[in-house]
Amino acid sequence: MAKFKVTYDAMNKLLELKLEGYWSMDDFRDYEAEMTAKHVQIIKQTRYYRVLSDARDFAVQSKEVGQAFESLFDPRRGEDFGRFAILVSSALNAIQAKHVSPHANVAVFTNEKEARTWLLEKGSLPG
Repeated sequence: MAKFKVTYDAMNKLLELKLEGYWSMDDFRDYEAEMTAKHVQIIKQTRYYRVLSDARDFAVQSKEVGQAFESLFDPRRGEDFGRFAILVSSALNAIQAKHVSPHANVAVFTNEKEARTWLLEKGSLPG
């Protein structure tokens, strides 16, 4: 069973991620490969896009997987692609999400409607 799903809504310039369960490093590597490929595909069409990462069913991860997520986002810290909303279900998940993605354009939500409203509000994409 896949532990993640990656889809892109070109009309809204919205990359949607669904993360589930407790991951091994193999799970992370599969996600990293698919996420990187999708990012490359999107930036061929548009410089800016939004991300909604639904991590409500994503367990608090091992230190190793947490560090791998940090490494995935490190090269992108200086880049501004657009807003990135992370949906979580617990305070502990919110802490981990904020630690992994401490960017100014990243926000953590527990309510999907609020996250989508923030992502899609007028002027939310640079340029």
